[in-house]
Amino acid sequence: MMTGRTSARWFGSQLTAIGAAALPMACARVSPKSRVPQPTSNSALAPIAAAAVMLLCRIECLIRVPPVAERYIKSAATASSRKTCIFRPDLRHHRGNARIDCPLYGSTIHRDRDRPQFCNRMIIRPDGTSLLFVTQPDHARLSADLLNQWKGFADHPRRAALLLAAREHDNGWRELDEELVFNATGGCAFDFITAPDPVKHALWPRGVDRLAETSPYAAALVAQHAVYVYDSHRDEPAWSQFFTAMRGRRDDLRARAGHTAEELDADYPYLSIVDLLSLTFCNDWRDDHERFATRTHCDDQGIVIDPLPFAAAVPLRVRARRLADRRYASAADLRAAFEEAPLEIIEGHARGADAA
Repeated sequence: MMTGRTSARWFGSQLTAIGAAALPMACARVSPKSRVPQPTSNSALAPIAAAAVMLLCRIECLIRVPPVAERYIKSAATASSRKTCIFRPDLRHHRGNARIDCPLYGSTIHRDRDRPQFCNRMIIRPDGTSLLFVTQPDHARLSADLLNQWKGFADHPRRAALLLAAREHDNGWRELDEELVFNATGGCAFDFITAPDPVKHALWPRGVDRLAETSPYAAALVAQHAVYVYDSHRDEPAWSQFFTAMRGRRDDLRARAGHTAEELDADYPYLSIVDLLSLTFCNDWRDDHERFATRTHCDDQGIVIDPLPFAAAVPLRVRARRLADRRYASAADLRAAFEEAPLEIIEGHARGADAA
């Protein structure tokens, strides 16, 4: 006889399997805006598929679901660009980098306020008497958007891996617990800069290993990124093991992908520069920052870049949540405020110094 916990796990695994199988059908059949041809043979199963997906998401609070299902539910819950809909073209399945092919305004499962993105991987941008919280995935998505606009990049032989590296370079922040990065002394959240060193030591290998399952070369680029951005710590004993591990991962993954060290050295500046451009905009950095002879700073219109790597000015858009700039009593207090915070878009343009 199964115990209560074992039974819950078994039930969760069965429900996960049903939901995973039913999700494509639900997306194709339930959404009124789907442009995919509607096969008549499955029409009777569409309500069942939709109900299975709904139940899969709502049952999480009642049972102990398997880790894979838990990751899937959380990834779906954090993918929304609209306050009332979680299905997006960039919603991703828990395995690899596969997309879930649902229309932009597909079937709604949860609202953002039901399952918000956690305050554990945030870029925190002061804005008067409030703070704008930008998630690492949204910052990384802007990095990839900028790289896609790079002049001449369309013909780059390793374009796909570079875009993937830009979009996923911060995915290691995904699993962090709120309590781990809540600053109880200051009554606020640790941002990505002020997060404790042990947090950073753990998240980068995790992110690289996850990405390696999809693209070893993209993962090698991200490993090099970790080495580069923390270079100021290279002589600190507490960081020695981190650098040894990341350099080893970088070289092994690059070799597995069949690329040379010279190719990686030539490709990495793309990732580094677009990361800096996105960070400058998301953080509203007004002072000049420079990487690989490219300087940038933020102003009231967006970011100024010298030299401009794009053929013309590029629009900038990133999602954020606005919270009051106050002391929070606990991680739960901060999370509650985040859940209630409205979603807004920070907009601007990336332009050259001569247009500033």
